[in-house]
Amino acid sequence: MMFNRSSAIRFLIFILMSLNLWGCKTPQEAINSNSAQLVKNGAYFLFLSDIHLDASRHKTDSTQDTGLDLWQNCTIKLDSILNSPDPPKFVMCTGDLPAHYKCITGCFLTGEKLAAHNKNIMTVLSDLRKLVAKNGIPLFYIPGNNDPIAGDYYSFANQNKQTLFSLVDESILAFPALNVSTKKLATHIISMPDTTMGYYSALIINGLRVIALNSNIFAKKYHSVDGISQIKAGNTEMNWLSEQLKDAQSKGEKVYIAMHIPPGKDWALLPSKKNLWLNSFLSLSDKYQSTIVGIFYGHTHMDELRLLYDSTGKKMTQVAISCPGITPIHGNNPAFKLVSFDPQSLKPINFTTYYSSVSAASWGNKTYQFTTVFHTDPKKAMYESLKTMSISEINKDMNLIYTVRHGKPNYHGKPYNTMNTMIVKWK
Repeated sequence: MMFNRSSAIRFLIFILMSLNLWGCKTPQEAINSNSAQLVKNGAYFLFLSDIHLDASRHKTDSTQDTGLDLWQNCTIKLDSILNSPDPPKFVMCTGDLPAHYKCITGCFLTGEKLAAHNKNIMTVLSDLRKLVAKNGIPLFYIPGNNDPIAGDYYSFANQNKQTLFSLVDESILAFPALNVSTKKLATHIISMPDTTMGYYSALIINGLRVIALNSNIFAKKYHSVDGISQIKAGNTEMNWLSEQLKDAQSKGEKVYIAMHIPPGKDWALLPSKKNLWLNSFLSLSDKYQSTIVGIFYGHTHMDELRLLYDSTGKKMTQVAISCPGITPIHGNNPAFKLVSFDPQSLKPINFTTYYSSVSAASWGNKTYQFTTVFHTDPKKAMYESLKTMSISEINKDMNLIYTVRHGKPNYHGKPYNTMNTMIVKWK
């Protein structure tokens, strides 16, 4: 149930008075500069995606990928959160670490392009490792389509069965990502059938399982160079997902599903027109609705939601939550999120988006919250709030933040229909 006007005003006044901010700042400024404190009153995790670092670029241009200056400002901000008195329970990174590159005759990487690609990956991996190594906060990495060392949209492992983690020397410091087999982190892992496939499940905290999918395998643009066909790889992963959900349900665990490419128009019409991976995923989302309490993704670079429906197309079963990109290349302001969840139900109840302008000398404190933008009850799960709203209401509010407050919604310079983006139904 949404707040009425008087309830919303009373709630805002309570927050401002409790933070001793009344008379110092406008209500919106108070919310913007102190959102972290609101989030940190309960359990939360740090969510980032689509860094797309171009290590050869020292100064970031708003029409290009992340330069070293923007990434450095971001890591300083992340460090302040990770080392705060009330740090996040874990970090989730939904992929796309290196910069984009132009595919002229194909996206397969060799020579100088491969060297630059690997350097970008190693820079980000090294920086992320340093950030979480200080305090032992678990970092869960999920593969992005730009991350394979063979090239964009290629299989997670290349023709030599190497992945981006083949670049990491674990004898120096065990890498804080759970699809890497390390003694330090092995106790978190529930299932990791094959490290070269990029998907796994792990116990985040007691009673909460993360299922990290390699959704690149389901993509229209996927290319296999690891000797395993897309259909075989996709069927194996989808069957594994079903088994994981069944196992989690039997043990009374709640589940977060994390992926890079979200379910929707970018998924291939495979393995057949009558039996699509998209429909299988939507079916599982419906079947295990009480077990799956959160779905998270990256890839779009925008601040958006996706509403998942059952086979009738009338009942909304899940809400998937995106993380905007650090890169500003698609017209968005650079951003990441803090996602708060109820410690008992483990359901996501709010998020705070931290964003920065490309020209800023530092990341700063610009923020906004889900509960403020969508006018929802901060005590209710996001899904429960959204299912009572009309599609047009959700679309209107999402348009306010879609480009992370950079301007009117656009993608590659063209107007974008967010309503078509956020509704995911069976095909």
